[in-house]
Amino acid sequence: NSSAAIMVTSIIGCTISSMKRALAKVAVKGRVEIVPVSNKYSVIIDYAHNGVSMENILTTIKEYNPTGKDDEIVPVDKETRMIAGVVWIDKNQNGERDSDEQLVNDVEVMLLDNSTGDIAVDSNGNKLTTKTDGQGAYAFNNVKQGRYTVIFFYDSANYSVTDYKKQGIDETKNSDAIEKDVILYEEKSRKAGVTDEIVLSTSNVYNVDLGLVEDKKFDLKLDKIITSITVNDKKGTTEHSYNKNFAKIDFESKYADSSTMIVEYKITVTNEGAIPGYAKKIADYLPSELKFSTELNQDWYEGKDGAIYNNSLANTVINPGESKEIKLILTKAMTKENFGTITNNAEIYEASNDYGVKDTDSTPGNKQTNEDDYSTATVVTGVKTGQIFIYTTLAISVIAIIGVGGYMVKKRVLK
Repeated sequence: NSSAAIMVTSIIGCTISSMKRALAKVAVKGRVEIVPVSNKYSVIIDYAHNGVSMENILTTIKEYNPTGKDDEIVPVDKETRMIAGVVWIDKNQNGERDSDEQLVNDVEVMLLDNSTGDIAVDSNGNKLTTKTDGQGAYAFNNVKQGRYTVIFFYDSANYSVTDYKKQGIDETKNSDAIEKDVILYEEKSRKAGVTDEIVLSTSNVYNVDLGLVEDKKFDLKLDKIITSITVNDKKGTTEHSYNKNFAKIDFESKYADSSTMIVEYKITVTNEGAIPGYAKKIADYLPSELKFSTELNQDWYEGKDGAIYNNSLANTVINPGESKEIKLILTKAMTKENFGTITNNAEIYEASNDYGVKDTDSTPGNKQTNEDDYSTATVVTGVKTGQIFIYTTLAISVIAIIGVGGYMVKKRVLK
């Protein structure tokens, strides 16, 4: 049938792209159509028009009982169910899935088991994660009875979640998720559509849907790491590489009063949104333990407030998905009394774009440590005598910033 339709529409001048769009939405009622009627049995409609068709559909349906034991009874509390739905673009932003609106494929969907706080598994032990198909649909099969939450990971740079269960809209056509920040295990925070708790008991749950509205965002993120620490003492010069936001360096006791430490930082600005933009000014909140020199940092200057600033990226466009880097070098003359922890913070101080859109999740220059345009790098210095290391700071504080609206998965997905 599809081949015949393609040939006919090709003859009359339809484009291949239009054929693909049309075929992606085709659904024939009455062809193995599952109709939810009762919790005790399933109704499947199929217009088998002859003996061969009838035999084929019956053979297919029998595959739902692979044991072949027609009299086998499964206890209700051991039965498995299905959770299913679709993702669509709510073009007119009315909170309702209309028949002519685009369905979205390749959206990552995950089922969270609320009893464990982990990704749910089916009756065979397989993790329940999937992606929407060409018709925007997804389904979790063989789901054990329990309490669950569906999480949708969509293209948050270009879209936002439409109105949640808008009043007056049929529950089979509304959107069932709200937008939250989700942290999965050790990954970075991601925008996601998160549903209410779903209690799965004696029946399947359908129409757990997500509606999206076009909403291109401006989102610049800043990361700061320590690339290297160079130690100068009477023995010579030694360079230590790190490339992370935490570094620990130990000095020999007999050279402590004559050592100099040179810390090189790399600051990276990444455009995580969908709108090109500019990092007009970067601020580094210089700690009192470190010294700034314009000779080592020609693109930086010291402000009246004690912070140092860099505007070398002011006229450099950062396109979606791109990153730009700048370097900062600070020094410290060591003594036996000034070892410990040095925390250095940097932030996007000014940002802009040609559309006048504000950053979606941060405000430049506000010194809010929980925003993604703010980053911290820490150096811990110590003294070593032979193989014994002595630290003036025994406890290193780690501040965990909890994003509003996150969700818990195995105590590593934060709410």
